[in-house]
Amino acid sequence: MRVTVTIYGIREDRALALTPGAKVRDAISALGMDRGAVGIVVRDGKIASEEDELRDEDALTLYPPLTGG
Repeated sequence: MRVTVTIYGIREDRALALTPGAKVRDAISALGMDRGAVGIVVRDGKIASEEDELRDEDALTLYPPLTGG
């Protein structure tokens, strides 16, 4: 299964080959990212949780945690 990932602030998309049944958290892990480095995940235009199961050709966008004051 192939998933395309865009990391906010980085211009290059990344294509991941994941096993069927993989979840959002598996894609984050496959990128070598710590879960704490990701604040919001958008899958095909909708906010997703790390437990959502991915489908072939899904597009993920990962945003850093939001901070402010």
